[in-house]
Amino acid sequence: MTRTQAGQTVLDEARIELPAGPLKLAVSSAGTHLKGSIAGTTVVHGHGAAGASASVGLFLDGTGIVRVLKIVVTPLAGH
Repeated sequence: MTRTQAGQTVLDEARIELPAGPLKLAVSSAGTHLKGSIAGTTVVHGHGAAGASASVGLFLDGTGIVRVLKIVVTPLAGH
């Protein structure tokens, strides 16, 4: 999991066994709290400086084919 602000900082990272077929990826960010999950299981959990309100995006790094079926952006209550 990285945040780009005048560079990149790795907040947490994990290696996992990927199941065959489609999988559900989710990320959440609230203040200094960041989480990434695969198929409902948290796989990375980091803390960093709270970022300013901004746009959201998707960054993928590696080789292979990725098909994005859906992207949902939901503001968290109170943030």
